[in-house]
Amino acid sequence: MAKRDNPTQTGVLTTNIGSMPWRASGNGETLLFLHGLLTNASSWDAVIEDLARDFRCVTLDLPLGSHTCSTRENAELSVESLATAVCEAVGQLCPEGFVLIGSDTGGVVAQITAVRRPPGLTRLVLLSCDTEKNFLPAVLRYLQVAAHVPGAMQVLRLSLRSRWIRRLPIAFGWLVRRELSEREWDSIVAPLNNRWVRRDLGKILRGISTRFTVKAAEELESFPLPTLFLWADTRKVFSIDNAHALAARMPRARVKTVPDSLAFSHLDQPGYVSQSIRQDVKGDG
Repeated sequence: MAKRDNPTQTGVLTTNIGSMPWRASGNGETLLFLHGLLTNASSWDAVIEDLARDFRCVTLDLPLGSHTCSTRENAELSVESLATAVCEAVGQLCPEGFVLIGSDTGGVVAQITAVRRPPGLTRLVLLSCDTEKNFLPAVLRYLQVAAHVPGAMQVLRLSLRSRWIRRLPIAFGWLVRRELSEREWDSIVAPLNNRWVRRDLGKILRGISTRFTVKAAEELESFPLPTLFLWADTRKVFSIDNAHALAARMPRARVKTVPDSLAFSHLDQPGYVSQSIRQDVKGDG
């Protein structure tokens, strides 16, 4: 196993939607991680701590509600514009090629990015995420409606201060099994204190549509690169059945289940996730 001997690098890119922070650690083949709604790149920390021993691990902080860098005030925000920003980022951060890894809403962005075939993309890894007609999942679909109501994002901010509300199925109760630390919750909730974070989150939610995921799925049916669906073994939120259904229509896709986990398996089972990614990329899976 390679020894990591280089420090973590950080920076901020300028993209079509505005500024986007990035972080890179480790040496070797590049793995690019995309996080989901109401999380940020720190949600990958435990997975990256392990994988950075063998790979160069790069994260982007997407404007999905727990971000710390403002987008342009007039930026059009949708999963498609985020995919465009990711394509711009890989040109600067991944000059020697990369594996694209996404979870939750970041998995949607990864699907759209992948079918555009950015130069250097070698394979795709999708953790539990929205697919086809399941965007957003039914239990969270109220967020799309609420985003059209003035002040709703402020109400969401205040609601997520409550530990009881966080554990409800309509919040994080069906997304993560283990109890997150206060530091982890603060990383999720504190950014919502900023008006422009709430503005960006509202834009993203109002722009959600199954037309993006249905189109991506159709194009993935001819996607030629190896694809791993690394999916929580559950039918809650992102059903394992959805992973099998899409993978079966792709030429080089397979499904591997993550046991004892809900949708955010990189938080529930980071060791299993990191080892599965390592085996997949190295061809030992």
